[in-house]
Amino acid sequence: MSEIHEITSDRTGFPNPAADHADKPLSLDEKLILHPAATFFVRVAGIEMEEAGIRHGDLLVIDRSLRPRNGDCVIAYAEGNFIVRCYDTHRPGHPMLTNPGNLRPIPINEEVLIWGVVIHAITSFRCM
Repeated sequence: MSEIHEITSDRTGFPNPAADHADKPLSLDEKLILHPAATFFVRVAGIEMEEAGIRHGDLLVIDRSLRPRNGDCVIAYAEGNFIVRCYDTHRPGHPMLTNPGNLRPIPINEEVLIWGVVIHAITSFRCM
């Protein structure tokens, strides 16, 4: 397997040729996974969260060890399905699962299980 290196950039976002000597191996595990034993990957099916930056086909990195905070994207089990929604605590005592596309909010209660917090969404720009 080829080694992947992290490349430093100048202000325009292009690699700095003078930094060739400063390459260091890049570990995607170190960059994307905080808690390996509690981390899972999920492929998105659907367009409901596009306004939040999560697209159909994205690979989500889910950390089950994190407690959701207001505004986090989460994976939840609700109404018989796993769904991706925003964790919304703006209404004191009445947390909800919402989305920017204005689907019906889902009240968080004993029938809704927050399964994990989305920490990264990986978008592929070319089908392999």
